Amino acid sequence: MHANSALGRVTFAETLDMATGHFRSREFEADEDAADFLLFQQFEDHADRIDFACTHYPFKLAPGTAWVYHTTDSYLLARRSMLIIEASRDPVPTFHRLMAPQFWAPLHLSPAVAVPRRTRDLAAEPFTAFGMTLLRDDVAKLAEFINGDRGSVGGEQKLEPLLLDEALQRAPGHQGLAAPGLALPARFLGLECAGCVWVSGTHLDSLMSGYGGITVALMPNGMNYYYFSDGGAFSWARRR
Repeated sequence: MHANSALGRVTFAETLDMATGHFRSREFEADEDAADFLLFQQFEDHADRIDFACTHYPFKLAPGTAWVYHTTDSYLLARRSMLIIEASRDPVPTFHRLMAPQFWAPLHLSPAVAVPRRTRDLAAEPFTAFGMTLLRDDVAKLAEFINGDRGSVGGEQKLEPLLLDEALQRAPGHQGLAAPGLALPARFLGLECAGCVWVSGTHLDSLMSGYGGITVALMPNGMNYYYFSDGGAFSWARRR
């Protein structure tokens, strides 16, 4: 974290929830679409990126009270995770080398995932929020891991079931903060589902979706749908 940043008062969980309380606008994607955010995307050094992530968005609300998505928060999360790893392990693996034996190898993902974009300095910090290459087969396997296999691989549980259910809006009474535009009730899609069933299509710091028109929708019946576009189109779900 930046030494003088008010983000130092924000917890890891609040940052993971995209609820740091630091933002310029609560309108959906307003901060992400703002012209000044392009600076962060253009920075090539870790020092510039971490300074921007820690200081660019002013304090507006108490942490944990409002969901506002920021790519910069994902960058902070990955850096904080790496600092925790560095403090507990010797020798220290890179972030991606740590992930490989835990998730990528058991899921038989392609070699492409192990070569992310990084900062052009000695830190070589992964971009984390974007910059990873996924093949179609990788997307399908990751979706099945999260949705169909409930976070397990070969009978070994990799993800905490309760937290996964909460993230997928499937834990009664634990729907978390409102995230406008990222989850749709099944009836909105014209699906004949009993009760209040939600279909999620959320961003890479929570599930799989992203810039340009990328959506991975995880259906409650275990089916998965992914849609990739480079034209900013998110037309997979239309009101019927």
